[in-house]
Amino acid sequence: IVGGGEPFLITEQINFLKECVAQGISKQLSIRFHTNGTALNDDILALLSNFRQIDLMVSIDGLDEQNHYVRYPAKWSVLLNNLEKLDNTPSNIRVYMLNTLHAMNIYYFPDFLKWFMSKGFKKISVSRDTSNLPYTGIAHTPYYLNPRVLPENVKSSVRKRFELLYQNDFPEFFKSDIELLDKAKVRFNANLDYMDAENRSHEFAQFKSYIKTLDKTRQTNFKEVFPELYQELGLA
Repeated sequence: IVGGGEPFLITEQINFLKECVAQGISKQLSIRFHTNGTALNDDILALLSNFRQIDLMVSIDGLDEQNHYVRYPAKWSVLLNNLEKLDNTPSNIRVYMLNTLHAMNIYYFPDFLKWFMSKGFKKISVSRDTSNLPYTGIAHTPYYLNPRVLPENVKSSVRKRFELLYQNDFPEFFKSDIELLDKAKVRFNANLDYMDAENRSHEFAQFKSYIKTLDKTRQTNFKEVFPELYQELGLA
């Protein structure tokens, strides 16, 4: 398993992969990479096609400007282009999407899932193990970004947004596969149960301070990128 920083920006990593191919051992190796998806290019994908199996865990934490804000300075256009390439890679390359849920993006995760379901990917996260949807993780630290810091009214809104997703969008996506639909709901509800299991709103002030620091440093605007959440948080 190769994690980040971004592995495909590391020259030594690319040279290692090339050496594995040159030494004739790449067909014996299975490697999992965690990547933000922005550094992939045709040369890297051609290189990866020489290995026995490659698992690419592509970390995306929101749509368009929201992903740019969270995974600054990731460009959405570059990511979309690379996702199209990844959806057409050889069979030895398996591609999964991974969303790390935290205080800034869990509110919008149902919107992300709607987008994902609308794309009709041929291979990205197409697996019964994932209910044909992205994997999720939780940002446990720093504590002020953990979903548990959200005020209780916002947590309630998050649950309502997920329930609307289940009612209005899941039936069309899963068709008659009720088993897979139920499996997806159990998986995502586990994230919501985690969020609700503890009230850490006493750290919410640190969350607000963090946002202000980001906006000042990067010249970004949380209010414009996350307008509904901004209102619900009472930051207006």
